[in-house]
Amino acid sequence: MTLTERDALRIGLSDLTRVLGTSRQSIWSWRREGLPSLTDSTGRRPEFDARVVLAWLRQTGRGQAFKADKRPVDLQALERFVAVQMSARIHRLFDAAKKALAATFAEVEPALRSAMRAVPEELRDQVWPLDFEILDRLTAEVRALDFEPAGEMSDDELDRMGDFWYQVAAGEIVVGPAGVLGGST
Repeated sequence: MTLTERDALRIGLSDLTRVLGTSRQSIWSWRREGLPSLTDSTGRRPEFDARVVLAWLRQTGRGQAFKADKRPVDLQALERFVAVQMSARIHRLFDAAKKALAATFAEVEPALRSAMRAVPEELRDQVWPLDFEILDRLTAEVRALDFEPAGEMSDDELDRMGDFWYQVAAGEIVVGPAGVLGGST
């Protein structure tokens, strides 16, 4: 998944230190070690994409590093921040999509699907529930295939089914030739 700077979940240095429970010095050190950063609209202050920071901390193991007072960096707080921000972005787009239903849904659909695809898989369950009228529009092609699960489903199967419908709504699973389901291009 390639994200543009427009898609970034921007967080400033002060907010990032507060959310992670770490110091500015740690953030500056991480930048020297390769933590990607953005610049604010003035071009002077560093900002960060919270999703990129989370991935970088996990990948490098810095999220497990301990500060001087022996407390770990709070990755869960950053995960919550990302989930809340992504959820808010998607809900704003859902609101826009609802307004567009009377006009033209097609104008809002690409941005909405893009925002949904940008949510990391491990955080997707935190952006639900989404508006069913919009979900119906986003999943109409696949629902038209009219398949139903046989019998009762376990909790695990229900979770997988929820993941499947999220992927359909995000445009990650589409109806291909002859009604065959496949990944988006």
